[in-house]
Amino acid sequence: MHNNTSTLSNDPAGFFSHMASKCQEDMARTLRHSPEIHEVAQAMARANQLFDETMESQPFAPPMACKAGCIHCCYNPIMLSQPEAILLGQHLGSNLSDAQLKTIAHKARGIAMRIKGLTTEEIGKIRHELPCPLLMDGTCGIHPARPLVCRGWNSVDASQCEASNIHGPETLIESYEWPRTLAEAIQNGILRAAKTNGNEVGFLRLPNVLLVMLDIGPEQCARAWLRGEAFFGRYRNK
Repeated sequence: MHNNTSTLSNDPAGFFSHMASKCQEDMARTLRHSPEIHEVAQAMARANQLFDETMESQPFAPPMACKAGCIHCCYNPIMLSQPEAILLGQHLGSNLSDAQLKTIAHKARGIAMRIKGLTTEEIGKIRHELPCPLLMDGTCGIHPARPLVCRGWNSVDASQCEASNIHGPETLIESYEWPRTLAEAIQNGILRAAKTNGNEVGFLRLPNVLLVMLDIGPEQCARAWLRGEAFFGRYRNK
């Protein structure tokens, strides 16, 4: 692991490696001792917090255009890992009403049916028609538990994001690369910890994961994964 003195400004690669290793070690300690579901969710939340704190500590010039109520990027196919799904499931069960969960399930089912059998490239061509099923009242309904890919995406010009939803994914969007790189590094660290522990690892489509968790229950899904079963995996790429 790189020296702790590595910073984003003087050694970006070392900093990303350090952050990934830190999150990997934390998740590995958690998984090693037959954890309760909430402990896995807490470890994932700590990884997210490290990312958020890094974002808050850095100056951006030009400034970020991303802010509450801006949902142009919420029309992208979202992939998340199993630990992220567990955190999301805990948040859904603790913070949303039955009526809200039914609405999310309805929207997720429609999107899952629409993208079934499509490649990533094919989904990208129709993404402007696929609003995230977790959008609620014009904002992210699970913002504290949103996946790392959502945290890492950014833009310095909201009008470019809006244009991308109209004209397609090849539209130029000015953004900062390092938040996406950091989000990916942390996500990979989390997955390495899970793989070493013998758990299923991979990237899962958000609509399918939502359907599984809302149909079967977040707790049951998490328990299956912690037992080493390929529960989430059976829905991959469907």
